Amino acid sequence: MKKIKYISSILIIAFIFLFIGDMYVWNIDYFETEYITTTMYQPLNKSKKEMFGEIEKTAKKNNCFVFTVVRNIDTVYSETVTVYGMDGVKEAVSKKSSIQTGKYRSAILGDVEVKMASFLEIPEKCDVEFFYFIGKLEDARACKRELVDIYGGSVPKIGYVSFHAIRNVMIIWAIGILFILLLTLFETTLLKKEMIIRFLYGESLSNLVLKRIICDIVACIGYSAFLFIILKYGLQIHVDYHIKISIISIISFCLLNSLVYLRILFANYKSALSMGKSDKNILKFSYAFKIGTIIVVSIMMSVGIEMIASGYGYWCQKDFFEQYKDYSYVSVAAKDGTMETTEKLMLELLAKKNKERKAFFSVYLDNGFFSRRPCIMCNESSLPYMQEHIKLLKGLKFNKKVYFIVPEIKKEMAVEELKMLSEMYKKQKADYEVITYKDTIDIMGISNQGKIVTQYYKKPNLILDMTGTFNYFNGIYMTQACMFKFNDAEWKEYLNQNDISEELTFITNVYSNYKHILKSYQRILFLGSVLLFILLIIEIIVVRTVIYYECTINSVELAIRTTLGETILEKYQRLFLSTFISLLLSGISCFIIASKLSQISPYYILTGFLILGLAELGILLGFVRRIEKASVQRILKGNMSL
Repeated sequence: MKKIKYISSILIIAFIFLFIGDMYVWNIDYFETEYITTTMYQPLNKSKKEMFGEIEKTAKKNNCFVFTVVRNIDTVYSETVTVYGMDGVKEAVSKKSSIQTGKYRSAILGDVEVKMASFLEIPEKCDVEFFYFIGKLEDARACKRELVDIYGGSVPKIGYVSFHAIRNVMIIWAIGILFILLLTLFETTLLKKEMIIRFLYGESLSNLVLKRIICDIVACIGYSAFLFIILKYGLQIHVDYHIKISIISIISFCLLNSLVYLRILFANYKSALSMGKSDKNILKFSYAFKIGTIIVVSIMMSVGIEMIASGYGYWCQKDFFEQYKDYSYVSVAAKDGTMETTEKLMLELLAKKNKERKAFFSVYLDNGFFSRRPCIMCNESSLPYMQEHIKLLKGLKFNKKVYFIVPEIKKEMAVEELKMLSEMYKKQKADYEVITYKDTIDIMGISNQGKIVTQYYKKPNLILDMTGTFNYFNGIYMTQACMFKFNDAEWKEYLNQNDISEELTFITNVYSNYKHILKSYQRILFLGSVLLFILLIIEIIVVRTVIYYECTINSVELAIRTTLGETILEKYQRLFLSTFISLLLSGISCFIIASKLSQISPYYILTGFLILGLAELGILLGFVRRIEKASVQRILKGNMSL
């Protein structure tokens, strides 16, 4: 048991240190949320350099500092975080958020390099809309009041702590310490009989206990220091993040672990020799601990599963963008700098390209309030794509009207939603016809949320606009989410023929944009898989330990049942029953938590639980198989090694 305990303890403390390193990287990823936050947008008649210069000047005038954060994905496993700020920002974020320049490694979240740069060094092509103030809220709002007429955006708001690093580090140490103490409880329970027999033969029980205590303290400090040095200086992982908590936790463990050993001195001889009531109490505690870890790990695994699902979902869009790789997103800016002229230019471009069949219009509008389904608007330019995915549209004759294409379920609700959206975006009532479909389909929807967002939507409500008019409400949003087919000559001709500011007009190939964003999703997919793997290993360690102890406690009963020739179900009914009950309680708890948490999909939490449940059943069956092959003598000794 001592060997199992030390191996498990080394793994658990290694995981804790890796988790702490990840906490620091997580802190880098989200530190800016705790500062006063606002948004500002570049007007069409100003360059970014002019905008940032004016923001910095106004911030100085109002006695506050301003900064922004730009993140770039370098590889699947690394990113660069650059903080662009005024003089004084570097010292402020270092003191408040522990953000310092350098390269930091992480087991789950990947490697991060932190850089600091002047606020005016923000690259012209960076899309920056979030800005953060250091100072008093009233000063930040005074600064924004001077800028709001030019740059718009939200009112500065007090920041919030997106994750509590100190709390999280304390929780992970508490869970780790509880597990290792549970191993010590198992060990002392199994040792009681041996220790008392040795005591009856004249050995000093206090010396035996003291020897065990010293051995554990030396081992704990030794492998903690070894792991710290290897991870900190060998692998460059920031394991000294909140180092005081780690030191206090290790000292606390040594004290609590010593108290567990001291209980041997006060053991009841008869109870210890019979190995009855105290063993059952420890088993109950171990079951409760196992249930708790299954719940916690299921929730944490749901994050990894969600990361994998989002990464895989974006990867699945590859075929679509390869098909439309000659198309581009276009952002036009009129020379007079007005939104009205810019919107007119964009809508004229949509009408022209739609007539030439060189546009793809499939814009995500909203998630239906009543039907709870995504609503997408498309037009005749995307009709071939729709016919390819919705078979019943093939062969239909379409007139100059609006068509609502909806699933049969909740048809009436969907139609009412689409009527409202159609009238809003078309700016008028239009004749419409309803078409219902039964198939499960996935339709590409594109939206512009400051950046282009693309997604396949399952069984959406569709507005097919065949009217041939393009006077859309919020025309800039609608057209910037549209794809246009241009070659270089056509693009130059378009710029020359229209009153357009070339400096503030951009064209981005859709396939190049997809491949650029795919890097971040590949990173998310990879990191989600690593997180899932590590959490699964942690839970396997806990489950194997509890099942091992349960088999050891029941070794005499198992040996007798084996001798009597009972069937596997009869022999291991208690083991199967305890596992089933613990899984049932864990499953019910996960279901309740999943229904309460709005930020995490309940399906992902339940999927995490199912993975852990299957893993536990696999471990249990593995133990049963091992015991079946063992001799009665080995079973009596409880010698079923992990």
